[in-house]
Amino acid sequence: MKYKVALFDADGTLFDYDKAELEALQDTCEFLQLECSINFIELYKKFNSGVWRDFESKKIDTQTLRWKRFQLLFDELKIDIDPKYVSTLYLDYLSQKSYLFDGAEELIKNLYQRIKMSIITNGISEVQRRRIGLSAINNFFDHIIISDEVGSPKPESMIFEKTLKFYKGIEKNNVIIIGDNLESDIRGGINFGIDTCWFNPNKIENDSGIDANFEISDIRECLEIIY
Repeated sequence: MKYKVALFDADGTLFDYDKAELEALQDTCEFLQLECSINFIELYKKFNSGVWRDFESKKIDTQTLRWKRFQLLFDELKIDIDPKYVSTLYLDYLSQKSYLFDGAEELIKNLYQRIKMSIITNGISEVQRRRIGLSAINNFFDHIIISDEVGSPKPESMIFEKTLKFYKGIEKNNVIIIGDNLESDIRGGINFGIDTCWFNPNKIENDSGIDANFEISDIRECLEIIY
Protein backbone atom coordinates (compact mmCIF):
# COMPACT_ATOMS: atom_id res chain seq x y z
CA MET A 1 0.00 0.00 0.00
CA LYS A 2 1.60 3.26 -1.17
CA TYR A 3 -0.63 5.73 0.66
CA LYS A 4 -0.94 6.08 4.41
CA VAL A 5 -3.19 9.15 4.47
CA ALA A 6 -6.11 10.03 2.20
CA LEU A 7 -7.49 13.57 2.25
CA PHE A 8 -11.02 13.87 0.93
CA ASP A 9 -12.73 17.01 -0.26
CA ALA A 10 -16.32 17.16 0.99
CA ASP A 11 -18.71 18.93 -1.38
CA GLY A 12 -18.85 17.59 -4.90
CA THR A 13 -16.70 14.62 -3.89
CA LEU A 14 -18.37 12.80 -1.00
CA PHE A 15 -21.40 15.04 -0.56
CA ASP A 16 -23.99 16.09 -3.14
CA TYR A 17 -23.75 19.83 -2.62
CA ASP A 18 -25.91 20.74 -5.61
CA LYS A 19 -28.89 18.94 -4.08
CA ALA A 20 -28.28 20.51 -0.67
CA GLU A 21 -27.90 23.98 -2.17
CA LEU A 22 -31.08 23.72 -4.23
CA GLU A 23 -33.18 22.57 -1.28
CA ALA A 24 -31.75 25.29 0.97
CA LEU A 25 -32.55 27.95 -1.63
CA GLN A 26 -36.08 26.60 -2.03
CA ASP A 27 -36.62 26.61 1.74
CA THR A 28 -35.26 30.14 2.00
CA CYS A 29 -37.49 31.42 -0.79
CA GLU A 30 -40.52 29.72 0.71
CA PHE A 31 -39.88 31.35 4.09
CA LEU A 32 -39.41 34.77 2.49
CA GLN A 33 -42.31 34.27 0.08
CA LEU A 34 -40.07 34.75 -2.92
CA GLU A 35 -40.41 32.89 -6.20
CA CYS A 36 -37.61 30.34 -6.46
CA SER A 37 -37.52 30.48 -10.24
CA ILE A 38 -34.95 28.91 -12.53
CA ASN A 39 -33.59 32.40 -13.17
CA PHE A 40 -33.27 33.06 -9.42
CA ILE A 41 -31.36 29.81 -8.92
CA GLU A 42 -29.08 30.26 -11.93
CA LEU A 43 -28.24 33.84 -10.98
CA TYR A 44 -27.48 32.77 -7.42
CA LYS A 45 -25.16 30.04 -8.67
CA LYS A 46 -23.37 32.50 -10.94
CA PHE A 47 -22.80 35.03 -8.19
CA ASN A 48 -21.97 32.33 -5.66
CA SER A 49 -19.28 30.85 -7.92
CA GLY A 50 -17.70 34.25 -8.40
CA VAL A 51 -17.72 35.02 -4.70
CA TRP A 52 -16.15 31.65 -3.91
CA ARG A 53 -13.39 32.30 -6.45
CA ASP A 54 -12.73 35.61 -4.73
CA PHE A 55 -12.60 33.81 -1.38
CA GLU A 56 -10.20 31.12 -2.61
CA SER A 57 -7.91 33.80 -4.02
CA LYS A 58 -8.04 35.65 -0.68
CA LYS A 59 -9.80 38.73 -2.12
CA ILE A 60 -12.57 38.45 0.48
CA ASP A 61 -12.96 36.71 3.84
CA THR A 62 -15.54 34.18 4.99
CA GLN A 63 -17.73 36.78 6.66
CA THR A 64 -18.06 38.73 3.41
CA LEU A 65 -18.63 35.55 1.41
CA ARG A 66 -21.67 34.73 3.54
CA TRP A 67 -23.75 37.72 2.40
CA LYS A 68 -22.02 39.08 -0.70
CA ARG A 69 -23.61 36.54 -3.06
CA PHE A 70 -27.07 37.52 -1.85
CA GLN A 71 -26.30 41.21 -2.16
CA LEU A 72 -25.27 40.72 -5.79
CA LEU A 73 -28.34 38.59 -6.45
CA PHE A 74 -30.77 41.05 -4.88
CA ASP A 75 -29.16 44.00 -6.64
CA GLU A 76 -29.61 42.20 -9.96
CA LEU A 77 -33.23 41.25 -9.27
CA LYS A 78 -34.06 44.51 -7.46
CA ILE A 79 -35.17 42.71 -4.30
CA ASP A 80 -35.20 44.88 -1.17
CA ILE A 81 -34.23 42.43 1.58
CA ASP A 82 -31.24 42.56 3.93
CA PRO A 83 -28.69 40.11 2.42
CA LYS A 84 -27.13 39.42 5.82
CA TYR A 85 -30.48 38.30 7.21
CA VAL A 86 -31.09 36.07 4.20
CA SER A 87 -27.59 34.62 4.48
CA THR A 88 -28.21 33.59 8.09
CA LEU A 89 -31.48 31.98 7.12
CA TYR A 90 -30.02 30.19 4.10
CA LEU A 91 -26.99 28.85 5.97
CA ASP A 92 -29.21 27.41 8.67
CA TYR A 93 -31.24 25.56 6.06
CA LEU A 94 -28.08 24.45 4.24
CA SER A 95 -26.55 23.06 7.42
CA GLN A 96 -29.48 20.65 7.69
CA LYS A 97 -28.91 19.15 4.23
CA SER A 98 -26.54 16.20 4.20
CA TYR A 99 -26.59 13.94 1.14
CA LEU A 100 -23.83 11.52 0.23
CA PHE A 101 -23.11 10.50 -3.33
CA ASP A 102 -23.78 6.90 -4.26
CA GLY A 103 -20.80 4.82 -3.23
CA ALA A 104 -19.31 7.34 -0.81
CA GLU A 105 -20.42 5.56 2.35
CA GLU A 106 -19.31 2.21 0.94
CA LEU A 107 -15.88 3.59 0.03
CA ILE A 108 -15.19 5.26 3.37
CA LYS A 109 -16.29 2.22 5.36
CA ASN A 110 -14.06 -0.01 3.22
CA LEU A 111 -11.07 2.26 3.79
CA TYR A 112 -11.68 2.67 7.52
CA GLN A 113 -8.96 1.00 9.64
CA ARG A 114 -6.93 0.37 6.47
CA ILE A 115 -5.73 3.94 6.03
CA LYS A 116 -5.84 7.25 7.88
CA MET A 117 -8.41 9.67 6.48
CA SER A 118 -9.36 13.31 6.94
CA ILE A 119 -11.78 15.67 5.25
CA ILE A 120 -10.25 18.92 4.01
CA THR A 121 -12.91 21.38 2.88
CA ASN A 122 -13.37 25.01 1.96
CA GLY A 123 -16.46 26.14 3.75
CA ILE A 124 -18.21 27.78 6.65
CA SER A 125 -17.51 26.04 9.92
CA GLU A 126 -20.97 25.67 11.43
CA VAL A 127 -22.46 24.56 8.12
CA GLN A 128 -19.83 21.98 7.28
CA ARG A 129 -19.56 20.50 10.77
CA ARG A 130 -23.31 20.05 11.02
CA ARG A 131 -23.68 18.56 7.55
CA ILE A 132 -20.79 16.17 8.00
CA GLY A 133 -22.02 15.34 11.51
CA LEU A 134 -25.41 14.32 10.14
CA SER A 135 -23.86 11.91 7.65
CA ALA A 136 -23.27 8.18 7.96
CA ILE A 137 -19.50 8.67 7.53
CA ASN A 138 -18.95 11.25 10.26
CA ASN A 139 -17.10 8.95 12.65
CA PHE A 140 -14.69 7.45 10.13
CA PHE A 141 -12.33 10.42 9.80
CA ASP A 142 -9.40 11.37 12.00
CA HIS A 143 -9.92 15.09 11.44
CA ILE A 144 -12.28 17.51 9.73
CA ILE A 145 -10.22 20.43 8.43
CA ILE A 146 -12.30 23.47 7.44
CA SER A 147 -10.85 26.57 5.80
CA ASP A 148 -13.03 28.81 7.97
CA GLU A 149 -11.34 27.44 11.09
CA VAL A 150 -7.72 27.34 9.95
CA GLY A 151 -7.78 30.68 8.13
CA SER A 152 -6.56 29.27 4.85
CA PRO A 153 -8.56 27.93 1.89
CA LYS A 154 -7.49 25.40 -0.69
CA PRO A 155 -5.47 25.74 -2.93
CA GLU A 156 -3.18 27.50 -0.41
CA SER A 157 -0.50 25.24 1.00
CA MET A 158 -1.14 26.38 4.57
CA ILE A 159 -4.32 24.33 4.94
CA PHE A 160 -2.46 21.25 3.72
CA GLU A 161 0.46 21.95 6.05
CA LYS A 162 -1.86 22.27 9.04
CA THR A 163 -3.58 19.02 8.07
CA LEU A 164 -0.35 17.08 7.71
CA LYS A 165 0.82 18.24 11.15
CA PHE A 166 -1.78 15.88 12.60
CA TYR A 167 0.08 12.97 11.00
CA LYS A 168 3.51 12.90 12.58
CA GLY A 169 6.11 10.99 10.62
CA ILE A 170 4.03 10.75 7.44
CA GLU A 171 5.89 11.88 4.32
CA LYS A 172 4.18 13.79 1.53
CA ASN A 173 4.72 10.93 -0.92
CA ASN A 174 2.44 8.80 1.27
CA VAL A 175 -0.46 11.27 1.06
CA ILE A 176 -3.13 11.70 -1.61
CA ILE A 177 -6.00 14.17 -1.98
CA ILE A 178 -9.25 13.23 -3.70
CA GLY A 179 -11.43 16.07 -4.95
CA ASP A 180 -13.67 17.30 -7.75
CA ASN A 181 -12.29 20.83 -8.08
CA LEU A 182 -9.26 21.13 -10.34
CA GLU A 183 -8.32 24.56 -9.02
CA SER A 184 -8.70 24.15 -5.26
CA ASP A 185 -8.21 20.40 -4.74
CA ILE A 186 -5.89 19.29 -7.52
CA ARG A 187 -3.81 22.45 -7.95
CA GLY A 188 -3.63 22.72 -4.17
CA GLY A 189 -2.36 19.16 -3.85
CA ILE A 190 0.15 19.58 -6.67
CA ASN A 191 1.52 22.81 -5.21
CA PHE A 192 1.87 21.17 -1.80
CA GLY A 193 3.68 18.19 -3.28
CA ILE A 194 1.21 15.35 -2.71
CA ASP A 195 -0.47 13.02 -5.18
CA THR A 196 -3.88 13.96 -6.50
CA CYS A 197 -7.00 12.16 -7.69
CA TRP A 198 -9.57 14.11 -9.68
CA PHE A 199 -13.16 12.97 -9.18
CA ASN A 200 -14.86 13.72 -12.50
CA PRO A 201 -18.30 12.08 -12.40
CA ASN A 202 -19.60 13.98 -15.43
CA LYS A 203 -16.49 13.11 -17.46
CA ILE A 204 -15.92 16.70 -18.49
CA GLU A 205 -12.94 17.55 -20.67
CA ASN A 206 -10.00 18.95 -18.74
CA ASP A 207 -8.50 21.88 -20.63
CA SER A 208 -7.26 23.64 -17.50
CA GLY A 209 -3.64 22.57 -17.74
CA ILE A 210 -3.97 21.10 -14.24
CA ASP A 211 -3.19 17.39 -14.43
CA ALA A 212 -3.96 15.01 -11.57
CA ASN A 213 -2.10 11.76 -10.98
CA PHE A 214 -5.38 9.89 -11.25
CA GLU A 215 -8.84 10.55 -12.65
CA ILE A 216 -12.01 8.68 -11.68
CA SER A 217 -15.70 8.99 -12.51
CA ASP A 218 -17.04 6.76 -9.71
CA ILE A 219 -15.92 7.53 -6.16
CA ARG A 220 -15.61 3.80 -5.43
CA GLU A 221 -12.69 3.64 -7.87
CA CYS A 222 -10.62 5.31 -5.14
CA LEU A 223 -10.33 1.99 -3.36
CA GLU A 224 -8.07 0.48 -6.03
CA ILE A 225 -5.93 3.62 -6.18
CA ILE A 226 -5.52 4.19 -2.46
CA TYR A 227 -5.32 0.66 -1.12
